[in-house]
Amino acid sequence: MHSYVVTRLLLTVLHGLLTVGCVQGTELSTPDITITIEHANTVDTRMWGLMQRKTLPPNHGMLFTYPHPQRLGFWMFNTFINLSVAFIDDTHIIKEIHHLQAHPEKMQSLPPIHNVAQLRRQRYSAVMAFFEQRTATSSKPYRYALEMEADWFKNHDVQIGDRVHWKPSASTAYVTRNPK
Repeated sequence: MHSYVVTRLLLTVLHGLLTVGCVQGTELSTPDITITIEHANTVDTRMWGLMQRKTLPPNHGMLFTYPHPQRLGFWMFNTFINLSVAFIDDTHIIKEIHHLQAHPEKMQSLPPIHNVAQLRRQRYSAVMAFFEQRTATSSKPYRYALEMEADWFKNHDVQIGDRVHWKPSASTAYVTRNPK
């Protein structure tokens, strides 16, 4: 029982800290899930994304931030693990979730690609065309997308309508479930 009380106390303190500056105009309830995020907020970091990763640590993902809402497209070129991507609106509510299938066997015919400059040189290859045809594209314009390991959202019961809270430079984000 003591452990439960301490946990609830810590979550209440965390709630207070996050509510102060996490997301303007939104109130944070007690977070259900804590995740570690890397930020992709420049052209090059968004282009590179999670390429060349063989694994992701548990509850670890990448948050993509764009300067203005747009239809977002994600592909799996040079990516070796299956991923899931959530498209998130300006109030940080998850609006869509898509599965992304890796095809590492398609990369075998290309020279190794280790940076964005090498990636840009491959722009018009047949392998690129294969991946472009399998792009997961949002149905509406959004500014944010969160990539996690495949089925992470399903395995953690994170659904459309749930909210993701983060600060622009923080390495931790929190998911709160939408009360049904």
